Amino acid sequence: MIAPEVFGQEFTFRGHRWGASVEDIIAIEGTPSSNNHGRLIYNNIFIAGYNAILVFNCFPTLIDGEYNIYVSNINKMAVYNDLLVRLKILYGNPASVPSDAPAGIIGQIEFVTCWIISRTVIRIEMINWGSETQIRISYISPQSGLNDFWEF
Repeated sequence: MIAPEVFGQEFTFRGHRWGASVEDIIAIEGTPSSNNHGRLIYNNIFIAGYNAILVFNCFPTLIDGEYNIYVSNINKMAVYNDLLVRLKILYGNPASVPSDAPAGIIGQIEFVTCWIISRTVIRIEMINWGSETQIRISYISPQSGLNDFWEF
């Protein structure tokens, strides 16, 4: 997880500024496991000791990024709480979640916690998919339509 060096400065995701090109990201991150029209996916990226799928969404330039960690339902609370504590250390107290915040997924969201840093929304979500649980940490740029419901 990458925290901004100084709050108030422009936020970056893994050192990439919002609006970075696909080519710029690949030059630093390497060839993705999958490149689906600007959705760059990197498998087997370790974040805070957990194996994750890293996703850069570039439509046409970088507008958001996320880490997806899949865990067994037995371990989901321990992993979520561990990541939540780490995020609180990085970003401080979370913001309140607007009641009309879009989920954007089909699975059942069990928990959501959000921060707003330099107009970037950071979300950790626990999503139940039945046989397993996805813990997603999203970094959503001010340019993303997903940020329209936040007050900055």
